[in-house]
Amino acid sequence: GFVFYTLNHNVHNGVILSNNTIHLDNSYFEFSKLEGDFTLEGKTIVGHSDTLKGNVTFKDTLYNHSATTYLLIDGNLTNNGALRNDVNGWSFEVYLRGNFHNNGYWHPRNTYLDAKSDQTISQATGKWLEGQFNISDLSGNITLASDIAFKDGHIYFNGGKIIAGNFMFYTLNQNLHNGTIESNNKIHLDQSFFEFSKLSGNFTLEGKTVVGAADTLKGNITLVDTVYNYTATTYLLVDGNLTNNGALKNDAGGWSFEVYLRGN
Repeated sequence: GFVFYTLNHNVHNGVILSNNTIHLDNSYFEFSKLEGDFTLEGKTIVGHSDTLKGNVTFKDTLYNHSATTYLLIDGNLTNNGALRNDVNGWSFEVYLRGNFHNNGYWHPRNTYLDAKSDQTISQATGKWLEGQFNISDLSGNITLASDIAFKDGHIYFNGGKIIAGNFMFYTLNQNLHNGTIESNNKIHLDQSFFEFSKLSGNFTLEGKTVVGAADTLKGNITLVDTVYNYTATTYLLVDGNLTNNGALKNDAGGWSFEVYLRGN
């Protein structure tokens, strides 16, 4: 195929089919679809509602501008660039329907894991996934294909789960809501909060972890840092065997931390 190249250009209401490079530099596309096995280059502005379909490699900068914007990635994505939210605060909503590998910067307002079947996510060492994450389709499994790191946001599981397997699941300043993480490695929740959730498997729990509302640790668990409640009466069920090498403590403000042990 051939390169499709634009500079300072607007692309409206159409489809570009490519198995090469689509280079949209300082260019804007809206109500449009880019389709094929292609590389997207250039500082590209997404307008209103757009789709990337196929096996997509992204190399430069993709962002929204002066509008709330919806981008559907209906295929597999490798991010080697930067996908970011508008600096003026307009929301960038990204829906991922295929496998996702992150080698770059990822920070839209919301990312929706929206696959209609099984989906894998992976990441290069030292990179972060930022913003809000939502599991918006529960018909398949979400499985890690590498260690993964989230920071400065929320993960809304909506009753779903992430299968970490033998990879590390790492968060920093993150809130986890209403879901399950299955792990046989390390779950590192540093300065992070989880509520109405379950951590399951044969895993080590690291980080300064805040337990909120009602949560479960299930399996063979080793605790190596700090678990505590904060500004609420909290219930934690440990449904398995627990080795405590760290600190499990009550909220310093006096809220009650109720722990139920069902194993050794």
